[in-house]
Formats: sequence, C-alpha cells, structure tokens
Amino acid sequence: MNSTSLYYLPLPNVLVSLVSMVLCLFMFLGIAGNITVIKLLKPKCYSISNESVYNLLLYYLAITDLITCCCYMPSLIITIVATSHFRQSVCILTQMLATSSASLNCGFLCMLSTERVVAVSQRQIIRKLLPRRRKKYYNIASLFISIVTVCFMFPNFLKYQFIPLNFSCFGIQANAGFESNSMRIINLITVPMVTWNAFLVFLAAILAISSYFVVRNKVSSRATAFTTGSNKSLHRSILRNGTMVIGTFFISYIPSLAIGIGLLGDENNRLYITVTRIIAATTASISAFANPLIYLFNHKKYRQQILQTLIRRYNDSFGTYNDDNANIKRMVARNTVSAITVLPNLTAPK
Repeated sequence: MNSTSLYYLPLPNVLVSLVSMVLCLFMFLGIAGNITVIKLLKPKCYSISNESVYNLLLYYLAITDLITCCCYMPSLIITIVATSHFRQSVCILTQMLATSSASLNCGFLCMLSTERVVAVSQRQIIRKLLPRRRKKYYNIASLFISIVTVCFMFPNFLKYQFIPLNFSCFGIQANAGFESNSMRIINLITVPMVTWNAFLVFLAAILAISSYFVVRNKVSSRATAFTTGSNKSLHRSILRNGTMVIGTFFISYIPSLAIGIGLLGDENNRLYITVTRIIAATTASISAFANPLIYLFNHKKYRQQILQTLIRRYNDSFGTYNDDNANIKRMVARNTVSAITVLPNLTAPK
C-alpha cells in the first residue's frame, strides 16, 4: 500500500456512521451538560467552604470538558469523514487538541484527588490549609498548568508548519522515505508535550487511586459524622461524585492508553491500526460528557437549581403568575429550604 494511500482511502462506511453518530451524541450531551454545570457552579465570592473549593475545581473541569466538546469532537468527526490531505491537516489539529485537553483534564483531576483527601483529613498540618488558602493555591496551579500546556502545544504547530506531509497521524505515515535527520528533529519537537502529558496522566492515576482508599477509610471510620447534619452534602459530593468522576477518567484514558501501547511495535499504514486508534480516540471523549451527567443525576441541589431556573425563565417569558405557577414555586421553595438546612456553609455570609 502506498505511503499516502490511507489519506485518500475512505474508512469503512459502518465505522464512519457509528463513530460519527456516537461523537455527535457525546458532543450534544457534553455541550448542554457542561454549560449547565458551569452556570450552576459559577464561583461566588461570599461563599468559601470545603464544598465551594471542591466545586471550583469541578467548575474548571467543566470548562475544559466544554472546550473538548466544542473543538476536539468536531475535528475528530471531520478526520473520520474527510479524505486526502484535508484529513491529515484536521487530524493534526485533532491530536493537538486531544493532548492539550488531556493535560488540563488530568491536572484538574490531580487537584480534585488532593482536595478530597484534604477535606476529610484532621491532621494539624492540613487543618492550616483553610478553604480560602486552598482556593488561592488551586487557582495558581490551574494557571501554571494552563500556561505550560499552551507553551508545549505551540511546538506541534511548528511541527505541522515545518513540513505537514511527513509525520504520522493515527498510525498513518505520510512519507516513509523522508530524510532521517529531519524526521528526528520533528520527533524531538514533540517530546516536551508527550512527556508533560504522560507525567500528568501517571500522576492523576496515582493520586486517584490513593485518594479513593484514603477517603474511603476516613469515611468508614467516621461514618456517623459524615452522614448526618451539614456534612451529608459534603460526604455525597466528595465521596460518591468524586469517585464517579475519577472512574470516568479511567474509563476514558485507560483503554486509549492500552491500545496505544499495544500498537507501538506495529507497522504504520495499516487500516486496522488506523481504525483501532480512531476508536480509542472516541473512547477518550467519554469523560467530556459523562462528568456533567454525574453532577446532575447525583446531586439534589443542582437539580433543584435547574428547576428554579426553568420556572423563573418561564415566568419571565409570560409575565404572569397563575395559581399553578405559585404552587410550583411554593413547592420549590420548600425543597430549597430543606436543602439549605443541610448546606449552612453555602448560605452563611462571609
């Protein structure tokens, strides 16, 4: 098979149809869900508590997932559907967005795992890390990770502009007979981004596993304190929701990583390698739409806020308040009051 033939060879119709439909569904759910989560978790200056700090990290994670849904998924769909050199150009953009979003995602998951441990710890050294101080540290860490990721992302642009037809994408080698010295330079340009991404994935996996066992042991030893009164909502958010968010991380990245490692020694320009890596890239987008679903279906407070927003928008649109609307608002108010009683940290003034 010619070295560039895979760029002109359409992928199997069944694969194109299935993957495109799945990605479109992921993209729609991800955009709608992450926009909702961003609106609900928008940071408030007057509320600084353990839960508000944790929600700040979820807010940053939702922004990253929204960028993934708006940029990465459409480019991946174009890569699958298109042919010729246009496929290769978009493919490079897809891989660049994939590695960048993965770096940011893993960075925020590292901070989420750390926050889960800090929030349930009673050690003297950790108790000095008050929520306001932790929020400051997390903002600095988020800015640092974003700057480093963007700086490492630009070499990929340089690599693409250096000579766009002479490096592999999804296992397709455009020109196998390219000069070895130039190819070595191209590969060296990508080393910082690959190293940074691999480091964050490894660190996120280690912290996720460690935090899961630490938090589970802490909660088990103090079950009464974490399941009654004002700690009930914090217990639900940090233990259950945090575990599910980290679980989607492993579902998204572990299959892609395993497939990538398994195909390292295989020859490029094989159709099955291209198909396998495209499927792996599709699974890597699971967390982008799964995380907001976890927030909405497992947190009563968020569902109530969505209901209140919908009712308020409905009343504002029609400008009337009939008896049915009044009854609904009274019902929502009762539910809101009951929710506030278990969330004093969120409603208490600064």
